Amino acid sequence: MSSPQKWQIVGLLKSGDKKQNKIAKLTGVYPKCVSSTKKRYEETGSVSDRSRSGRPRKLTFRDENYIFREIRKDPTSSYQKLATDFNSKTQGVRISKYTIMRYLKKKGLESHTAVRKPLLNIKDRQKRYKWCKQRLNWTVSDWSRVIFSDESNFEVFNRKSRVIVKSFKNEKFHPKLCIPRLQNGEGSAGIWGCISYKGTGICNIYTGRINQFVYINTLENNLLPSVELLFDPNDPW
Repeated sequence: MSSPQKWQIVGLLKSGDKKQNKIAKLTGVYPKCVSSTKKRYEETGSVSDRSRSGRPRKLTFRDENYIFREIRKDPTSSYQKLATDFNSKTQGVRISKYTIMRYLKKKGLESHTAVRKPLLNIKDRQKRYKWCKQRLNWTVSDWSRVIFSDESNFEVFNRKSRVIVKSFKNEKFHPKLCIPRLQNGEGSAGIWGCISYKGTGICNIYTGRINQFVYINTLENNLLPSVELLFDPNDPW
């Protein structure tokens, strides 16, 4: 309530011809505000708020909701950018990046390095989901007859800087918070390897990007020997 509103309430209370609920409607406040103003005036002879400990809040609930919406729209925004945007759109209030940092931390949003995940479209995700459902009830015996292989590329020079996102701790792998990467892309050196229930197979280190010829050569010279090494030809299949 503003100071004029409080004095108006005091004046109406002194007139004695109106009840507190009626005064609340006339002044546009809650009945509790009328009773608290009356009590403060009777105790202190003034309508001023009591002194408070600590610095008053800089952000209103509306300001906090605005900042929260903005960071959820773009989790990569920096604290400085959020503060600059807020200050340019708000008059009379100037905040620093540390104010936003403290508020978001209180809400549970902290800075994390964005996870780089393979770029998958809807069709790829549906295929993976179908593959998993088909093997949902596989036993240990079923999985022991499988060999998994994968390759990974690494940039030796000119590595891209990491991307910082603001997120909750349980959102690490949310698609919006991951940085998509292309499989086998932009690596100057790579490694291919395979594993199974019975152990690790033979690995292959190569330079440059993997192509069909490198991949075929890898399967012939590393996968097939790994199968012979890890599996007994007399095992049931």
